[in-house]
Amino acid sequence: MELKTKKSGLLILMVLLLVGVVALSGCIGGQKTEDLQTIGEAVKTKQGITLCGSLSRDDRRACKNAIQNEDISLCNEMSASGKDVCIAAVAEAKEDISLCNEISARSKKDWCIALVARAKQNATLCKKISYGYIKEECIEGAS
Repeated sequence: MELKTKKSGLLILMVLLLVGVVALSGCIGGQKTEDLQTIGEAVKTKQGITLCGSLSRDDRRACKNAIQNEDISLCNEMSASGKDVCIAAVAEAKEDISLCNEISARSKKDWCIALVARAKQNATLCKKISYGYIKEECIEGAS
């Protein structure tokens, strides 16, 4: 039990360090750092529905509507920066990993997969994730 706690603490520290590096660099492959942090935070805290809370008022309303209706087409009404967050939130709500394919940025797609894996409590879905640190978070969250 103590070893698992130490491992979890080390993993969280590594993620926080990585997020700090990303924040200093400003982006990963041209993606907004804030979006990645929002999606990553949802996986770590197991509160994916709160993804919408980080968006602008209009985007937040559209995102919550998309989740309630389980309809990613409603995400198209959003700004470009909120669309991927919305799709990930709907994918989690529907527990539908195929919706993650609508996200083009690899790291955001990986976070989407992690959200769905956690919602389904299915760590085998984590094998589809490219980024190692996201895969580790996924396995921990889905186990």
